[in-house]
Amino acid sequence: MNVRRLLPSAAFGLSLLGLGAWAYGVFWPITDVRVVNHSGETLRHLRLCIHECAGLEELRPGRSWRVPLTIRNDGGASLTFDGLRDEFHANAYVTPGLGVHFVVEPGGRIRWRY
Repeated sequence: MNVRRLLPSAAFGLSLLGLGAWAYGVFWPITDVRVVNHSGETLRHLRLCIHECAGLEELRPGRSWRVPLTIRNDGGASLTFDGLRDEFHANAYVTPGLGVHFVVEPGGRIRWRY
């Protein structure tokens, strides 16, 4: 068996697997509810409500919290925490099979990722 003949095929196969993993991570829909802290400050007394509520005492900078709530039917998700400045964007629409990530940015601005 000639290793030099197998090397290009193996490299091609591995690159296809890598491309598939990248596409899955980038294009696969978000199915959970998560709060991501990019604000640079510790967020305190987080509370997220969909049909019921879940809370977290604090979320440190650069960390995320996967909210342990199940999306059972269509409705609104509402996020609150101490010092919330962007109340309009702290609410998002969720539906089963499609979640949302609340991303808290510097200055307390909130954006969503669906």
